[in-house]
Amino acid sequence: MPADMRDGAGDVSAPDGLSLGALIRTWRDRALLTQEELAGKTGVSVRTIRRLEGEPGYRPRSRSLRLLAEALRLGPLEQALFAAAAKAAGSGRRTRKDAAAGTVSGPDAAAGTGKGPDLSAGTVAGSGEGDSASTWPAPRQLPRAVPGFVARAEELAELDTLLGPRAGDGGSRVCVVSGMAGVGKTCLALHWGHRARAWFPDGQLYVNLRGFGPAGGAVDPRDALAEFLEALGVPPRRIPGDLPARAALYRTILADKRVLIVLDNAREADQVKPLLPAAPSCAVLVTSRNALTGLVATEAAAALPLGLLGPDEARELLAARLGAARVAAERAAADAIVARCAGLPLALGIAAAHAAAHAATLASVAARLADRRRRLDTLDAGDPAADARAVFSWSYRALGAETARLFRLLALHPGPDFTIPAMASLAGLTPERSRPLAGELRDAHLLTEHLPGRYTMHDLLRGYAAELVRPHAGERRAALRRLLDHHLHTGHAAARLINPHREPITLAPCQAGVTVTPLAGYEEAFAWYAAEHRVLLGLISRAAAEGFDAHATQLVWVVTDFLYRQGHWDEWRATQRAGLAAAERLGDVRAQAIAHRGIAMACSNLGRHDEARPHIRRALDLYDRLGDTVGQAHTHLNLCALLYRQGRHREALHHGGRALDLYVAAGDLSGQAMAYNTTGFVCAELGDYEQALRHCGRAAALYERLDDPSNQAQTWDSIAHAHHRAGRLADAAEYFLRAIALFEKLDCRPFLARALVNLGEVHVAAGAPDAARAVWRRALGLLAEPDRPQADAVRAKLAALP
Repeated sequence: MPADMRDGAGDVSAPDGLSLGALIRTWRDRALLTQEELAGKTGVSVRTIRRLEGEPGYRPRSRSLRLLAEALRLGPLEQALFAAAAKAAGSGRRTRKDAAAGTVSGPDAAAGTGKGPDLSAGTVAGSGEGDSASTWPAPRQLPRAVPGFVARAEELAELDTLLGPRAGDGGSRVCVVSGMAGVGKTCLALHWGHRARAWFPDGQLYVNLRGFGPAGGAVDPRDALAEFLEALGVPPRRIPGDLPARAALYRTILADKRVLIVLDNAREADQVKPLLPAAPSCAVLVTSRNALTGLVATEAAAALPLGLLGPDEARELLAARLGAARVAAERAAADAIVARCAGLPLALGIAAAHAAAHAATLASVAARLADRRRRLDTLDAGDPAADARAVFSWSYRALGAETARLFRLLALHPGPDFTIPAMASLAGLTPERSRPLAGELRDAHLLTEHLPGRYTMHDLLRGYAAELVRPHAGERRAALRRLLDHHLHTGHAAARLINPHREPITLAPCQAGVTVTPLAGYEEAFAWYAAEHRVLLGLISRAAAEGFDAHATQLVWVVTDFLYRQGHWDEWRATQRAGLAAAERLGDVRAQAIAHRGIAMACSNLGRHDEARPHIRRALDLYDRLGDTVGQAHTHLNLCALLYRQGRHREALHHGGRALDLYVAAGDLSGQAMAYNTTGFVCAELGDYEQALRHCGRAAALYERLDDPSNQAQTWDSIAHAHHRAGRLADAAEYFLRAIALFEKLDCRPFLARALVNLGEVHVAAGAPDAARAVWRRALGLLAEPDRPQADAVRAKLAALP
């Protein structure tokens, strides 16, 4: 029998009403053993175990007790409790006469020495040298879980896998739940911890490490260990003074125990490492605003990043706090609250608290959240832990000076995301210096790297950063100028790579500290546009709002060709309008003419012909005033396209011819090629197929000479159109396929879709409806997006096929 089970082992007494059989049954259940399995581990018969658990007063041999205690892996305190229960009932073997008489034979164990074990060896039971030990309950330190917990099913299942009883063997199971302030890391940890209580029968330890908070420093791991050791039954005077000794005792006590340790609100890996047990039977759940990559790297901790709630989950949270009926009754207002809180549980909880505490309508709460500059004022429930601004400030104050400055300046970026070169330009630093600063912000969950090298910032964090940078007017303006220069100069190079025959614009030199991203060739330029075009749209608006009108007009020039090639007609129209307003403020007549022409082209492609005409006329007047022959030619060619779309083919041909004459006079070969192609297409509509092919042939030759593949594809499309109208179906199909291959290579989506639609018509005329169906379905996939009115026409064609 273990030493602490002998009489005199600290004078531990069994609690009233707690029998030895009940204790054994409890510990067997904890070990997940059946009576048969316990019998197999100990050599004690199943009958003896059943009688011991089911018959009060039944006593097996002392040897059997020792075997049971060893098999159940009792800790020191449990051994003392076991000994006390045995003493209370009277140990030894019960005879039939004793049973009949209802008595128990005398003590079986020898008297103990009365001297407790050495605590330095990690044993906590027994008082020793006058200490009075008592039975010590398994610690259950988890704070109350927040009611109304919703969603997070995937994360809970992941924690079950990582920390539950079926987790892999080896060292202690450790998981780091990380995420931005207010995302619900602690709520998740506490909810899972309470749910998993049965898996940790030896206790659940909890400490708030105060890595981020309103006041005071982070908790020293030495102090956290002292709290844990006391919770595990170590008398305060027996707790060693230095950190290594405390950690060693802590690991010793937890050896072979099943305990959950929740280390909440950690700041760094070094704060956590001394609190990790060595026992694989224990599990550690860490929460932090930082990623704690050092813990993942050196301790093989599992990383569980916690993201924002989706719209449905956010509504579910509001319903849990306010009642489903109330949320359903004000669905539009609830949706507005969800959108303005941007999936952040803390913000949603504060908004719900306002609605509940003040009997406010959801509409009134949504209205208060609508003002971006005052949104953080609304997200304050009167407690530091329920004040979004205060909670964000705890993360901000933990940053280094350079990183904090970058965080403030990022409020100037319009989003939706940004790159290292853009961040470097904002801060006036090199990309090499900016990259680790961005990494620090990412690891602190103040930024999210949603794609390699591309970062986003939560809307509420952006609002907090905007408050911080607002007082620094000079720094703010200089940083915005650098950001605009970065995108303008990089974009200008991209535009020239996309269309080298386009008229260039003259840029002012970059400010000091600006990084210009180098681009090599069409593919890199197009990829840059694909990633940055929404950023460019936001910067046009930001430049105009902040008085950088020259940048606004030039950024419109930068983005125009990409929007045209991708068929983003509404965005094209909106940017041209913004460019026109900026050009008018600058008094820049040429920029005004370009903007009027751009608005007309966008409106024409959107079918808004009446809106387009006055802008075309205004552009012609301005170019005439400037004496700009090429500008007049461009505008006549745009008017040709507008009139063609209105079915006014003869008028269209006249303006196409006028454009050609002006291009010839100016010696503009690229313009001549455009005019030949456009007039050739109109000639085909008028039935003059040979003239159409002559004009288009000249255009194709010029484009080949100029090495202009995009317009070469346009010309092949026109040649195919002329052959189709002339009934030469094989030739039409050949040229359409040539155009399609090149449009696809250049990713010119609207022109690719148009060529596919026209190829389908050729297949129908050739009696091949299945081939037509295939290409029209492909075209529909390109057109079935906003601003693609042709999609309905293609659906009608598909429906009419046999």
